[in-house]
Amino acid sequence: MIFLKWSFLNLYRNKRRSWTTGLALVFGFTGMLVLSGYIMAVDRAIRSQTIYLNHLGNFSIYKKGAVKELYRDPQKYLLNKQDQELIAKTLNEFQNKIEFVAPILSSFALLSSGDKNLPLFIQAYPKGFSAYIANHKELKENIPTLQSQLTVSDGVSLTSNLYNMLGQTFPLKEKIEVQILGKTLDGYFNGITEELTGKHLTGMVFSEDISAKMSLEKLQELMATDKVNNLAVFLNDVDETQSLIKTILSELPKGKYEIFAYDSDEIGFYYTGTMSFVMSIGIFFYVLITLASVLSIINTLTMSINERTKEIGTLRSIGFTTTHISRLFTLEVLVLTIGSIVVSSICYLIVSKIINSLEIPFEPAGSSSYVYFTIVTSFKIAIIHAGALILITFITSYLSCKKKMNFKIAELLNEQGVFK
Repeated sequence: MIFLKWSFLNLYRNKRRSWTTGLALVFGFTGMLVLSGYIMAVDRAIRSQTIYLNHLGNFSIYKKGAVKELYRDPQKYLLNKQDQELIAKTLNEFQNKIEFVAPILSSFALLSSGDKNLPLFIQAYPKGFSAYIANHKELKENIPTLQSQLTVSDGVSLTSNLYNMLGQTFPLKEKIEVQILGKTLDGYFNGITEELTGKHLTGMVFSEDISAKMSLEKLQELMATDKVNNLAVFLNDVDETQSLIKTILSELPKGKYEIFAYDSDEIGFYYTGTMSFVMSIGIFFYVLITLASVLSIINTLTMSINERTKEIGTLRSIGFTTTHISRLFTLEVLVLTIGSIVVSSICYLIVSKIINSLEIPFEPAGSSSYVYFTIVTSFKIAIIHAGALILITFITSYLSCKKKMNFKIAELLNEQGVFK
């Protein structure tokens, strides 16, 4: 306890240097927390977009090889009724962890309305799926600006860009029926007539000009099949994604199916590409901030040890061991660091609250619409970073003190404040 008291007294005695170092640590640590909060906010937004807007689910189950070969040979790689029933039976064992399972079918087609003809990529979903997506809490919490642009529709849904190409705006002033022409799995042309009933967005600018959605039943009618591309599985807890994939794969027939998570390169390329870029920038700034903090600590310790050389010699001469003296210096820096962490955490909460309340519009690269620039406030973020900074401080202070502590008492008492 006496060492702790001495630490406070020594920090007060050198208050100018303590304030300078403390402020450097506060700004550095606050920057790390805010940067981490921003990265976490981006991760949540892109994750929600990938899982829900793009209908990938937390993971999707395909026939083996389907991701690469599906459109080359759909007859071989689509999931038939037997496949769907087998997978559904396996998934039923984990119904307490699964929120929704959606069979998804997709195809290229041509939409015709009056004299307008538009090529489309159509995704089809089961009844009720549109309402599940449009009202999902993840979208409301993480990307409310995108969620607000969705409408519930079990009929044909187009993006804003496609409505503009048709010379229409949504909501429609009058009923509009369109003809959709496509190919069956046997290679014949087929067509159906459907009513436009909804509007959606993909969140990705490069797909807004071709994306359409409709009911699974109608697309199966167009393609003359009862098969589907994949089963998209939506979980209650995203953290269980990888563990559940391993368990389900072990229970399905070996080598017949494959499962890809939303963050895999095979199906989640937008998520992985965006987060790789964000993380590379984040790591760069992390390194800069960490180096600035470490150098501030080293500078403070070095100057403190230089100026207190005779004090160290006096302490050694009256019986203090090198361990005791090293502990005293280390404790001083730890006290300063912990104080800075507390102040930084408060600053982090205040800055995050102010930024989030401003609802600053921000359009990420490749996004089809704007989102709010937000910072996630997380106690977990603060704890992890605080632990890392305290560890760095401890190691740095120990190494800085070690060389000086190896001097003989006579050398310390005779030294004139020059670090050897």
